[in-house]
Amino acid sequence: HGSRPLNQFGPATIGRWQEATAHLKPSTRASAWSAIVGFTRWCQQQGHIDRDPCIGVKAPRRPRTEPRALEQGSVAELLLVAPDARARAIIWLEVGLGLRRIEVHRLCVEDWLRRDQLLRVTGKGSHERTVPVIRAAARALDDYLAECPATVGPMIRSTTNPSNPLSLSALSHYMA
Repeated sequence: HGSRPLNQFGPATIGRWQEATAHLKPSTRASAWSAIVGFTRWCQQQGHIDRDPCIGVKAPRRPRTEPRALEQGSVAELLLVAPDARARAIIWLEVGLGLRRIEVHRLCVEDWLRRDQLLRVTGKGSHERTVPVIRAAARALDDYLAECPATVGPMIRSTTNPSNPLSLSALSHYMA
C-alpha cells in the first residue's frame, strides 16, 4: 500500500495485490492472504479503517494436491530407524492404516477394539468410522500398549505428561 493513508486501503488495493502476486505459488499467495486478512481485521478493530476491505474478496485458491506415495521399501526403512514402540505404532497408524495426523492425535485407548481387530477413528467434522487393523499394525499397537500400559485416555501419549496425547507437531516429527 506504500505511504498512502490507511483509510485509502480498500478492495482495489487488494485487487492490485492479487494481480501482482498471480505469478507466485498458490501456497505463498495463501500465506500472504492470511497475513493480509489478519492485518485488515486488526486495522478495523483499532479504528484505523472503517470497513475491512477483505470482506467479500475471494481468497486465492489452493489447488488440491494428490497424496504422495512412499517409494517401495520406505516404510520398512522408516520402521527400522524408529526409536521405540510408540514411533512404530505411529508409523503403522499413519502409513499402514492411512490415518491423518489429527486422527492419530484424537485416538483413545478404548478406540482399539483388540478382539475384533478394529479401530474407531474420529475424522474431519467429528465423523466416526471403524477401520480394520492389519496384523502388523495390531502387533505395533499391542507392543506399544505393553510398553506403556493404559486402559483409558489418549492412545499415543506424551512421555512428559501421559494423560495428554502426543502433540500434533511431535506427531509430524515422526513422519518427517
